[in-house]
Amino acid sequence: MDSKFDLKNSSETTSLECNEILSLDNSIRFVAMCSKEGKMLNVKYREDITPLLNEKELLYSIIKSVERINVRKESEEKLGPTIYSVTAYANVKRVTIPVNGGGIFFVSFEGNGNEFTILKKILGQINPPKSNQIYS
Repeated sequence: MDSKFDLKNSSETTSLECNEILSLDNSIRFVAMCSKEGKMLNVKYREDITPLLNEKELLYSIIKSVERINVRKESEEKLGPTIYSVTAYANVKRVTIPVNGGGIFFVSFEGNGNEFTILKKILGQINPPKSNQIYS
């Protein structure tokens, strides 16, 4: 899938990308980008929130999400590439989105946020819509 964001960009560009996504909706709590190996490239939090996970817990959670993305690759030949994955917890929802160059965006938003509305905004920013995509 073509993406306007590419992991090969500098860390300054990655920071700008995270800020762009963070500004898409008031219910977005944080945005992180990491490599396909789970190396954290950038994390941005909304200014008025207290993180629910400490740094160690966040890194562990991201590594586990990266592992799940890699497991999904085993089915992609038949099912097609992963576009996104949504996990809903009682307090927050989190979207995991693979991007060009092997990077992965993690976006967490308030539990009462409408995941479909927010996801449409995020995907429109990361992967500009095409006529045949299901989220349009």
